[in-house]
Amino acid sequence: MDQQPLPPDLLRKYLTGQCSEEERRRVDAWYQSLDRENEAPSYSFDEANLLERIRGDIRQKETHQGRVLSRRWLYASVAAAAVVVMALLYLPQYAPARRSELAAEVPRDIQFRNGQKKIVRYYLPDSSQVWLNPGAQLTHPSTFAQAGTREVHFRGEGFFDVRRNEAQPFVIYSGKLKTEVLGTSFNVKANEDEPTYQVSVVTGSVAVSSTEARPRAESLVLKPNQQATFQSQTSQFTLSEVHEKASGKEHWQPVSLAFEDTPLTEVVARLQRTFKVKIELANARLGTCRLTIDLTHQRLPEILEMINTIVGTTYEMDAQRIVLSGEGCAP
Repeated sequence: MDQQPLPPDLLRKYLTGQCSEEERRRVDAWYQSLDRENEAPSYSFDEANLLERIRGDIRQKETHQGRVLSRRWLYASVAAAAVVVMALLYLPQYAPARRSELAAEVPRDIQFRNGQKKIVRYYLPDSSQVWLNPGAQLTHPSTFAQAGTREVHFRGEGFFDVRRNEAQPFVIYSGKLKTEVLGTSFNVKANEDEPTYQVSVVTGSVAVSSTEARPRAESLVLKPNQQATFQSQTSQFTLSEVHEKASGKEHWQPVSLAFEDTPLTEVVARLQRTFKVKIELANARLGTCRLTIDLTHQRLPEILEMINTIVGTTYEMDAQRIVLSGEGCAP
């Protein structure tokens, strides 16, 4: 569905906090529709270049010393960049007739491996999103249009946010483990060098089973906050609960936090208490950067990307820690 641009006066009111609740919901809905409906798969545009353009736009608009920035300006900047992406994607060469020709093309396999030392967001052809941990690998067809199911092959660890389509179930194959959904969000941990795989559900429901064809093959249906552990040698499942708790969360579990003119050192300390992770600042000057940001129902990878955009940092991660790097802020 094509989205009509919002009046500039309304966006200015939104940025300055002067709009009504109804107007705020209208802008939020417009932004969400851009993010969910119209963004292209990750293999269709240069996401790193897009983020750099967003950061440049933000730096031009900073008005507080120490790079204090609210999440609403961040959202508006991302939305503006999304408009640019949409304009590029819907140039005349992508007119309806041309898009029909593309849809009719024979699907080809696309393989993506996250070779970076950070969690990378990847868009599938149906706009479903996958956040891949370092080293994770995903294989999928170039289009799902001609198939009865949306099938992908995955290994490593990643968080899936699958776009709902009851007529076309989404299926993930990880070795002997088969995971099937209609539309939901969940984490898959399927490292080939480990004896067990795990599927943990955040929203919706997920069916897990073994790909081995044998009598009485075991299968489970998982609900939110449930986790299945799969023994790859025996093809047996163990069901457990993922309990909600204020600290020690997994990086894929969403949280709600808010910071008001808070030094980055305090933000990092709070994130370390909330998630099971150690975060370090490579440059002591980063600790003086101050953030004003509302993080509602966000996971750690999304929070780190917001910090990157606001403060101008980058991050790398390994099994033990996350390191934030950047120039820092003036005292």
